[in-house]
Amino acid sequence: VRVWDDGGNVDLTPEQVTFRIVPGVFLPLVMREFTSPFTDCVDLIVNGGFEGDDGWNFSNAAYTTTLARSGARSARVGILPGEPGADNYSSVFQSVTLPAGSRATLSVWVYPIGEGGDTGDYHYIGLRDESSVYHALDHWWSDDRVWELRTYDLSAYAGQTVTLYVGTRNDGDDDTAAMYVDDVSLTVCPP
Repeated sequence: VRVWDDGGNVDLTPEQVTFRIVPGVFLPLVMREFTSPFTDCVDLIVNGGFEGDDGWNFSNAAYTTTLARSGARSARVGILPGEPGADNYSSVFQSVTLPAGSRATLSVWVYPIGEGGDTGDYHYIGLRDESSVYHALDHWWSDDRVWELRTYDLSAYAGQTVTLYVGTRNDGDDDTAAMYVDDVSLTVCPP
């Protein structure tokens, strides 16, 4: 808000605003040259650090304190080395509504683990749009065992409610794959 005091001085960030009504002046005329100095970006993910118990749904996955990028907890998907293999998908997922016309960026910190070079096991990040169509954002095999940031532009899905998935696929043999997930954010900004 741009406010002028009685002396004609402009204050871009007043603590208290008092409006003076001037007959015959319309808000669009007053606002036509205004440019916001603020980004107005917000994070839509609930519990992106996995510190609480809300926001996320789990399929063959769990909260864990074994390894976290920040805070005390993360989520673990997949089957850790040394555990018996199984043919399954393991994921954490959350539904969010992206405001129409917004710019949206998904950021996910992952710690991938993969045994034996088995490319039948893999890590994935994707979303299901409001028509229930699955869109793969990423699909990879890795045994890097370091925290890495993955980012994705989701602006094409603005105006929709989507369900985000972060997970690991195991093909059922004795070589397994798992992944720790932490500090997930979905930042939406005005165009």
